[in-house]
Amino acid sequence: MVAELWISKDMISCFKNCIGQKNYKPFFDKYKKYLCKDLDNLNNVLLNNETNMVIAQNMRKFIRHLEHFNPQYPGINGQGAYVAGSEREKINNDIENAILGMNWDSFYEKYIPYIDDIIDAAREQKIIFVCIEHDSCWYPNKDMEKKIDNLKSDIQSSLTKTNSQNQDKLNELQKEIQQKMDDLKQCLEEKIDGHVSTIKKVVHNNLKELDSKIEKKEKLEQLIARTVENRLEEKFEELRNEKNESERKIKESLEKVIGRLLEQKDSRMNSETSEVPDGKEIKTETSGRSVDSNQHGFGSLVESIPEASEYELVAHEVNHPDVDRNGVNQEEQDSGNESEEEDLQQLLAEQNRAYEEKYRKLKERRIQRNQQAAEERRELAASFAAARNSFR
Repeated sequence: MVAELWISKDMISCFKNCIGQKNYKPFFDKYKKYLCKDLDNLNNVLLNNETNMVIAQNMRKFIRHLEHFNPQYPGINGQGAYVAGSEREKINNDIENAILGMNWDSFYEKYIPYIDDIIDAAREQKIIFVCIEHDSCWYPNKDMEKKIDNLKSDIQSSLTKTNSQNQDKLNELQKEIQQKMDDLKQCLEEKIDGHVSTIKKVVHNNLKELDSKIEKKEKLEQLIARTVENRLEEKFEELRNEKNESERKIKESLEKVIGRLLEQKDSRMNSETSEVPDGKEIKTETSGRSVDSNQHGFGSLVESIPEASEYELVAHEVNHPDVDRNGVNQEEQDSGNESEEEDLQQLLAEQNRAYEEKYRKLKERRIQRNQQAAEERRELAASFAAARNSFR
């Protein structure tokens, strides 16, 4: 059965703690039995190198020398006599120097290669299997541990170098990207500023044009309002003239009728006066009526003329253009006069209503136009204000 020796991390730490005290008793108290039992198997390992053989055959003695060496009395080693200048003496002296100097680095550097050869030969000859723990890993010998540490160091250095190079490349790439982003940002800002400037100019021109259009529209509306006002005044003037002309014509007709009636009145009076001498009453039969009745009829008519209105005279003229001198029914003449008067009054009333209706419609149209124009101006002003606010 192959013996095994596991040099653990705790064992190595315990040995290092004893270095500063120059006292290795705590180490041997804890690990002596374990070490001595397994290290005795090294005497059976076949080796070619003299130093290797000395170390392998005297390993138990070297351990004992380390255990019992007294730093206060270094000349007393208690190991018995050995050949002066021999390998064993050299190794013992190196052990003592390491103990006294509290530094095993030079000892390790000198003897680790020999110890690794012994461990490898013992493993190959299946005498003892040695493993050394380092950083939570187990290695077959110290050289392998060192090689692996060197490899790790090389890998770490390579990774560090690679990371450094990659970092440099990354920094350069970041700088290049940042530069491109800055250039792109500057280009975009210039383009945006150009577009914004163009838009502002367009908006300014549009607003200016809109102001001009609004001003022109207001002037046009004022001109239209003045024109409509003038046309309405002209139309009102035409209506007034038309009304005055109609009234003038009716008045002239009335005056003519009154003139004819007065002439007929005078003619009748002259005729009646010439037919009645010395104030005697002469009776003449005309259509079954006497002259007295005719005279009474004309007298009533004459007496009523000064008090009659113009419409009554016109009505009388229209219904009785020629009055019979021999006597006409006075009641029929009065009835005709009243009918003609009503017709004339109705005609004048209808004309007045027609003119008033035309005037009212024209006035309503003017009011509607003014209201519509005011509403359009308000909507246009609101749209213009909204357009200004949206482009600020």
